[in-house]
Amino acid sequence: MTIPQQTAQSRRRPSLMTVLKLFIPSALGILIFFVPVTIGERTTIMCASKALPGRG
Repeated sequence: MTIPQQTAQSRRRPSLMTVLKLFIPSALGILIFFVPVTIGERTTIMCASKALPGRG
């Protein structure tokens, strides 16, 4: 089975910029919401440590 010329041209690889636009925000989200950090003697996530500055 042959692929028509128009379909073959429309299936190209995404550019590096497109891939970075996907992975950079995803990596930041994982870092902020899932990676635990230790502040003083407490272990928390970055998002929670910024939300409650008085409890530091």
